[in-house]
Amino acid sequence: MKIVWYSNPPWVKGGYGVQTRLFVPRLRSLGYEVVCMADTILYHGIVKHTDADGSTYDVFPAQLNRYGDPHLHFAFNNLKGDVMIHHGCVWGVNDSLMALPWVPWFPVDRDPAAPAIMAKAQNSRYPICFSRQGQQSFLDNNLPCEHIPLAVDTKVYEIRDKMEARDYLGLDKDRYVVAMVCDNKGHPSRKAIFQQIEGFLRFQEHHPEAQLVCHTNTTAERAGINLSPYLQHHKITDEQIKFPDQRAYGVGFVDDYMVNLYNAADVLLNVSMDEGFGVPIVEAQACGTPVITGDWTAMPENTETGWLVLKNEAEPWWNPHLFGYQYLPHIQAITARLIDAHEKKDDMRTPIVRQATRDKVLRFDVDRVLQDGWAPILKQIENCFVTGSGRLGLAKPEPETALVET
Repeated sequence: MKIVWYSNPPWVKGGYGVQTRLFVPRLRSLGYEVVCMADTILYHGIVKHTDADGSTYDVFPAQLNRYGDPHLHFAFNNLKGDVMIHHGCVWGVNDSLMALPWVPWFPVDRDPAAPAIMAKAQNSRYPICFSRQGQQSFLDNNLPCEHIPLAVDTKVYEIRDKMEARDYLGLDKDRYVVAMVCDNKGHPSRKAIFQQIEGFLRFQEHHPEAQLVCHTNTTAERAGINLSPYLQHHKITDEQIKFPDQRAYGVGFVDDYMVNLYNAADVLLNVSMDEGFGVPIVEAQACGTPVITGDWTAMPENTETGWLVLKNEAEPWWNPHLFGYQYLPHIQAITARLIDAHEKKDDMRTPIVRQATRDKVLRFDVDRVLQDGWAPILKQIENCFVTGSGRLGLAKPEPETALVET
């Protein structure tokens, strides 16, 4: 079976590009022919990408409209693909893409799933959701859906010495370090950036030794919000909140930087309005760092060690574009969870607890997701599309538990 992988190209540092980089070579290692087609415009045509192991593969340009147009059909047919695995959002996909042998691997970032997402994905004979919560929304509506989580390379995201990691980043060893890893994109901020910063500032009134390392863009250049007036209003200094070099952020940081950031932190703050998955939540725990997240969308199922802001500590926020709910966390709840985390900082820093934190998320390791998720499902996909043996039957999700505090 020849797979056309359609998503962000592997050099893109965001979530979709990282999954492309992780899985395209691994799907090939299973014996499938895999070609990569970018959902972004490649002005110079076909690009040869070199993986970390030195292997190379071509990345083909797709079309002018990332959600599907006739040029995409031409590109897919020209590549002589048997199936297209589309790794990305489905709500904006038009009917021309759905006419292909289309397998969407997609997020559900509303709770419950927005009708616009279900209406598109149900047109695939084999939809695959990132999260159990998203899959359950489909099953509750008697719609077929499989589940494969996003993955992290846990050989890269590992436990390191916390003080050495702080030396690497130029952080004070005596501070209580809170990390945020998020993209400043859209308004209102899907990542609840202002609520989380406000929650931290109130926490800092109780613990002035605390510092927030906020790994995000501070300007509106990436369709985000210019943070400078807000920071000036609060007279926030680098000693309170540290942001990355903005030129480097635009290019993207290497894995080694991110691994040191997670290891340097005492806790990751990730209480978003929604998450289709939340890769930083898993990356932080793989590095032995607990997390603070929200009890909605995909976040609770990926939070093994940490604290949850509950749904009744957030305001339901109707999204008029997808006709579904997000949740805006209460600032005082974020502050309360930070106080809870600080009270247990000494326990959380011990090698035994850090290793236990890591062990609980090893099911998201890329090679385990490949073998436990993609390997058996690709055989079913081959039967479904190549041999024409029918539509996917209803999948029954297995319950998962998360050991967290609220």
